[in-house]
Amino acid sequence: MSATGLMGDDAWGRQSGPGWDWLDQHAYHSESWARAEGLQNFLLRHGSKEVPRTEAQPGDIVFYEQVAPGTETAPGETHHAAVVTSVTPDGDIKLTQHTSSFQNVSLDSREHIANRNGGEQRIRIFRPEPDWY
Repeated sequence: MSATGLMGDDAWGRQSGPGWDWLDQHAYHSESWARAEGLQNFLLRHGSKEVPRTEAQPGDIVFYEQVAPGTETAPGETHHAAVVTSVTPDGDIKLTQHTSSFQNVSLDSREHIANRNGGEQRIRIFRPEPDWY
């Protein structure tokens, strides 16, 4: 078994395990399923591209990359992801994410919270263009 679980690091998904919570949560998933950086790397290897904020659209994935040192997240590490759910006519990008149950929150306000809590963040937006079908 690799550090990324039984599925390896070039897959996306989660399999059913034997029913033991710890083993199921740690071994039966892909790196791209379990970690934001793993998902970002998977998307980049499979045809997705980074887009500027001005081109964001629903379905794009927003990643938070740590810039500031001095936190438990190393600078350069991607540590969180959210999905673009809408873009308003004035360009405000709305996100949904599982952490804190944020639904349709403004990227600008979410970015402010992330910077306040974890120091400077780099926001990267990726457009999934699947080649894995």
